[in-house]
Amino acid sequence: HPARHWAQVAVGQQEEALRFTYRQFARRAPRGFAGKTGWLTPWGQTNRLLVGPFETRAAAQAFLDAIEQEAQIEGLTFESSNGQEVERLAGR
Repeated sequence: HPARHWAQVAVGQQEEALRFTYRQFARRAPRGFAGKTGWLTPWGQTNRLLVGPFETRAAAQAFLDAIEQEAQIEGLTFESSNGQEVERLAGR
């Protein structure tokens, strides 16, 4: 698991709820989410819902800017550390 750049769009404990959130966001911002994949990584007692990976932090920020403009979806950039487990969101 190499270090990578991501866009974090939500946090939550239940994977099923995060899958639902991802689907809702993808419907609200179809242009921004086109060709993208959802991912999860643990964050304390919860999980980060990520989109990516992106080549650079700037590319992740450009995605976030696009979905905010398209559908008022806010997020932040996140860089996973080398060795940090990031799993593909099931059902997507």
